[in-house]
Amino acid sequence: MEKSEDTQRHSTNSFWDRALVVAFIVALLGGVGYVIKSAVIEKDRTDLVVRAEAFEQMVPLAGPAPTYGNLPVYCEAVRYQLIISHNHKGTRPVRIKRLSLEAMPVEMDEEDAAALNYTLDASALLGAGIVQLREYAFFLDGPTVSGHFLESRSEAMDVDPENIFRTTRGTMAVTMMPEGEDSFVQPVIVVETSRPGLYRVRHRLDYEIAGKAQEQVTPWVYVFGLP
Repeated sequence: MEKSEDTQRHSTNSFWDRALVVAFIVALLGGVGYVIKSAVIEKDRTDLVVRAEAFEQMVPLAGPAPTYGNLPVYCEAVRYQLIISHNHKGTRPVRIKRLSLEAMPVEMDEEDAAALNYTLDASALLGAGIVQLREYAFFLDGPTVSGHFLESRSEAMDVDPENIFRTTRGTMAVTMMPEGEDSFVQPVIVVETSRPGLYRVRHRLDYEIAGKAQEQVTPWVYVFGLP
């Protein structure tokens, strides 16, 4: 009888020992899985590359362009390319929520205003400063900014400066994928002064990666128009 009780007690202890071992292994594997998952997430460094480049003084000048605070100043109109690209350092798509053009007049004293003088090259003005097809054009009129997209020679759509991808036809959904043609966009931007003065402009990009909101801004660009 005592032997039977000992056997039963040993069997019960063995059961719990095995259960504890199984629970330990499950917990261990779960911990390893969490570490691996965390490492994969941390290794994914998906983001966007945003920059403005290939700046072009659209109206030809007869002399050197002025500067403001050691920064170049474009006279009357400037054309440039805005590069928005997946950084290819991860596999997550990036959803662009808003791309805006921010512009503001710059207050100057008389000395700074006098230093921004320039002379147009009259012999080279023919055909200069013309907005090309598939370009975004923005016009600075004091605190007001207007824009349009020249889709064809006979059709231009109004563009919202607070979101370049929003036009009179609706809002275009833009998602940057890790690879392929959908991994980048390269809009060409033209900024022109409609009212005399010095302006600074830049772009702000709001986007989401895996539900997390992020933003980037480009450096200020200065545009000046004489009275």
